[in-house]
Amino acid sequence: MTSPDANDRRPTPPGGARQRTKGYTQTPLGRFVDAVASRAIGIIVNVLVVFTVIMLIWAVVALGVVVVDTVQQKDATAIKSLILGILTVFIIIEIFDLFREYLRSSHIRVTNLAEVSLAVVLRELWLLLLEGSSDYKLYFALAAVVAALAGFWWLAHRGDVQEERVVAAADPVATPGGAVATPPGDGTPPAS
Repeated sequence: MTSPDANDRRPTPPGGARQRTKGYTQTPLGRFVDAVASRAIGIIVNVLVVFTVIMLIWAVVALGVVVVDTVQQKDATAIKSLILGILTVFIIIEIFDLFREYLRSSHIRVTNLAEVSLAVVLRELWLLLLEGSSDYKLYFALAAVVAALAGFWWLAHRGDVQEERVVAAADPVATPGGAVATPPGDGTPPAS
């Protein structure tokens, strides 16, 4: 017996349930609002990507000026500016990667947000270290933030890995004869 969805090769979510569409998108007005909102979000994200690329180019040019200035002056304060400039470029690259991920999948992964946050906090920590700050309470506070963000990233990454395993186990595997078989290891025999 063949189900109506037998020719539909889209993967089903874990548990075999089909994804439901939102109720308001079933109406003509809902579809219009959804289309306009999707278009507006796409335009905004594209503008942000272009703005981020311009910021990245500007930061690299400014970094080049700092490098030339550092070589000419041989001054320790210029080296601090160079290090901070490099860290700023890395933060802008992480933000750009965040936008690229959103354009690819229409959502932002929590792990990417944690990576950007870690980069920003670590840049501030480097700034304090380079300035020679002796405020130990601030160092402890930043260390606690770094530890919390690192733990948050680890938990989110672990969840992503487990989710990928569940999805990979739920996806049917096509056999050379065209039949669909379940992946090995789940206890069910292959379909013939």
